[in-house]
Amino acid sequence: SKMGMQIVRDEGPKGLYRGLTCTVGGSLLSYTSYFLMYENLKKSFDVKNSKYKDFIPFITAFASSLISDCIYIPCDVVRTRMQLENNPYQYKHLVHGIRNIISKEGFRSCYLGGPTFFALDMLHGSFTFGFYELFSDRIKKNFRFSENEIENTLKVSLMSSSLAGAIAGFLTNPLDVMITRFQMVDTSQQKRLKLRQVVHDIYVNEGLKGFTKGPVSYTHLRAHETPEHLVCRLLLEKKK
Repeated sequence: SKMGMQIVRDEGPKGLYRGLTCTVGGSLLSYTSYFLMYENLKKSFDVKNSKYKDFIPFITAFASSLISDCIYIPCDVVRTRMQLENNPYQYKHLVHGIRNIISKEGFRSCYLGGPTFFALDMLHGSFTFGFYELFSDRIKKNFRFSENEIENTLKVSLMSSSLAGAIAGFLTNPLDVMITRFQMVDTSQQKRLKLRQVVHDIYVNEGLKGFTKGPVSYTHLRAHETPEHLVCRLLLEKKK
């Protein structure tokens, strides 16, 4: 993209990897905490013997997502700030960024845009699983790739999850734009933004198209993220 080429010209290839420690560290901690919480909660609920066994997966998934978000959001705040033009915050890495935020802005600022982030995650998860089931059924009915049932299942799952992740990413992109605006604010210099203010400022200054900034990058990210989540889940089930 033009933005990518501009970054390479101005900063070199390393400019494309700003905030990498936050992305890797945050994802590792988030995925690990999610699956550990999910499995431990399922065991504590004794799913097999519970009369509410059909509802327990929804409860455990919601609780696990909540915990993993609490771990990931500070990483996302640091990552967003590290990727700003000219790197005004001068964070060296994830831990340095979190320490800097806590010392200058207070612990609460590690969760800038937190409620919106939670809403995005919940909506994205709902859209993803809804579209995944929809596409999975359609692909199974209309395509047959080979005689190998396991291979067919894997291909259907990967195709369905990629499509579902891409559509869910496109639909939740406006929330991602708003989250970025929240996280950019140095709360040691100005007040925290409110959701109504963010929506108003974007609409007045940029119009409706302001909510659709970066849809290609974000949608591409989500399209790849969903199959990765699926693979992690399949590996976990296989290990059990």
